[in-house]
Amino acid sequence: MKNLFPFVILISVLSAEIDCPNETARYVDLDSTSATFNDTVATGQCGCLSFSSSVAGTDTSVLVPILVYDNEALRGFQFTLRDNSNGALRFSWARTGNKVADWEVWGIEHADGSTTVFGLDIEGGQTEPNSEKVLVEVMFDMAKRVPSRLSFHLDSTEDAILSDVGGENVLCGYPDEQHPVNYEVNWLAVHEQSELVPAQFALHQNFPNPFNPTTTFRFDLPGESEVRLAVYDMLGREVALLLRDNLPAGTHSVNWAGLNDKGTPVSTGIYYVKFVADEFLETRKVTLLK
Repeated sequence: MKNLFPFVILISVLSAEIDCPNETARYVDLDSTSATFNDTVATGQCGCLSFSSSVAGTDTSVLVPILVYDNEALRGFQFTLRDNSNGALRFSWARTGNKVADWEVWGIEHADGSTTVFGLDIEGGQTEPNSEKVLVEVMFDMAKRVPSRLSFHLDSTEDAILSDVGGENVLCGYPDEQHPVNYEVNWLAVHEQSELVPAQFALHQNFPNPFNPTTTFRFDLPGESEVRLAVYDMLGREVALLLRDNLPAGTHSVNWAGLNDKGTPVSTGIYYVKFVADEFLETRKVTLLK
């Protein structure tokens, strides 16, 4: 186990988030068997992607939250993220936010430095509409020092998708190359790790997820606590006890290599990790792919 350094470089936004009116998105029907073939037809109430008003990082990493406002329920998403760092930022991992906590999410870095992120609920779940929350968080490592002003946008040359329950793309707007979001990097805001203590207990979504062969669980402790972290299968049987210890306040992490308590690799499938710290209890769904 190792401690994770908290994100302490403060970065403030220099442009406003995109408004998302409750309007009807439309598309051209290309189904030759349809009565509306070649017509522009409505898909329903649209949704929008945007960036958080602020992001944060260390001197080695930057975490970028992507927000979504959905006027109707969503079943999946895909977008390609670009930045102006000229190779200073390298994609590390992506994880779901509080909008879609139980979804699966994947990220792929391309040779040109862009990153495609996509996700869905493999069990067919959907979002609760009419709210703005974090869709996904994207972590970048710093290969070199980033510029004093970071700019991000979603690639308009790729298909940016918010898929509704009918499988239609209902995306209305997002920050593109002509309307990027800009952040001012405050390198003078770096503090010592000991100065920052989490405000509450939390078990964050593991990354990567799905995983093979190793994944990392990160959790927050606002004070010294007796902690137990264990993995269970779909039948509720304990597979592996990852941690049982008294730990100080702070952010901690534990790795799991997909082994049970006997050191034997577990089978492909869905598992649950249960985090208990004093009276606090939280679980997360984990997917192992081989």
